[in-house]
Amino acid sequence: MHDPRHMDRMRGSYLTAPTGGDHMQQHDIKNSGRNSVGLCHFLAYNNDQSLDLLNSVTGWGVDQAEWEEVARRGITMARLFNMREGVRRADDRLPVRFEEDLPMHKGVSLEQQGGIVTEYYVRQGWDADSGLPTAETLEGLGMERYEGTRAAILV
Repeated sequence: MHDPRHMDRMRGSYLTAPTGGDHMQQHDIKNSGRNSVGLCHFLAYNNDQSLDLLNSVTGWGVDQAEWEEVARRGITMARLFNMREGVRRADDRLPVRFEEDLPMHKGVSLEQQGGIVTEYYVRQGWDADSGLPTAETLEGLGMERYEGTRAAILV
């Protein structure tokens, strides 16, 4: 929907969103958290309002740290699923045409794409080279039971 050559903030989403490149920025904490609980992205709620809404509807009493952990768990689960199905770092790239310059915007080189992807992997607690969630990340998110999935991907 948007051209990442002239929208820097879309580059990360187009490169790393678990459902494929899109403009909804599903790869970030805020939108992943909203996806996890079915909260509409088009409502202009800030993080505090979203959390208040969630707690009011569910009665859970979730704080900001727990909300972010749920979001990180969702992103990590999606990554494990995608990797189990064969998605690899080589797939976290833009189509070749986005490397080409536009009249007013430079193309996004493979090196730039690689830097964005690596930074994202590191921020998520995944291996910088492969994007595979680390054992430490799984443990920290209470996802130890998926270590077998992780181990199978390593084979």
